[in-house]
Amino acid sequence: ALVRSAYFLGCAGVVTCSKNSATLSPTMSKASAGAVELQTIHSAKNLMKFLTKSKDNGWHVLGASLSKESVGAATVKLDKPSLLVLGNEGRGLRTLVLRCCD
Repeated sequence: ALVRSAYFLGCAGVVTCSKNSATLSPTMSKASAGAVELQTIHSAKNLMKFLTKSKDNGWHVLGASLSKESVGAATVKLDKPSLLVLGNEGRGLRTLVLRCCD
């Protein structure tokens, strides 16, 4: 569903963590209604290193969270390339990943 949503919303690509994500497969293609065939998908071996390097290269790293420190999406200034990091459905973002977000 996330790949399908990313494609619909016009995201340039999707990055998954190779350790904790489903592999690309015919089942995933079917679940995404074929969006995996159209959407650029990258895999990062180490998500923390990927996010840190992205920040070093001028990207805005945003994390979806319901923590007390969260701000509303409408208040976020998107003045440079941005990454939106999503956690799992049960626990959300890991603490270290959340700390890496702007």
